Amino acid sequence: AAAFAAAGAAFAEDGRAVIEKVLNVKKPAYNHSLIKMDLIAKNGSIEESREIEEYGRHNAQTDTSDVVIIFKNSTNKGNINTRFLQMEKKNADDDKWIYLPALRNTSEGDKSFTGTDATYDDMSTRELDDDTHELLKEEQKNGFNCYVVKSTPVNASKAQYKYRIQWIDKATYVPVYAEM
Repeated sequence: AAAFAAAGAAFAEDGRAVIEKVLNVKKPAYNHSLIKMDLIAKNGSIEESREIEEYGRHNAQTDTSDVVIIFKNSTNKGNINTRFLQMEKKNADDDKWIYLPALRNTSEGDKSFTGTDATYDDMSTRELDDDTHELLKEEQKNGFNCYVVKSTPVNASKAQYKYRIQWIDKATYVPVYAEM
């Protein structure tokens, strides 16, 4: 027990404090990101890789954000140009919409899409108290000096995954990599 306490004291932050800082990073009025998403098979191999382009807008007056995500490249050609829109609401569930160009269909709700177990909730930000947060270690990831934090849902029945692990850039508190 003493060795564990000493090891824990070496970290300058705890998991909850890191995630709280992530959630409190000042949001820009507009943002644009290009994201690589690998779908991993149960045997650990990469089943499919996708490029996702994300455009965001933050309303400072209401402290809410709208995000559009476009699936750009995929080995599954039916997923190309699939679009996801999330409109954040305070103290209520966010509005979430998906457009599937192959079906020429728009739908709303919490279900899987694009031929995977990915759901609308995968594109959402969870609240601080929705999970417990454990700082696992500090390490380099994709050229960034990171905190590695495991977030486990407090109420497992309201979450799709048993846990999420995020690599958080120590300089900016922006996630640079995540596993779910």
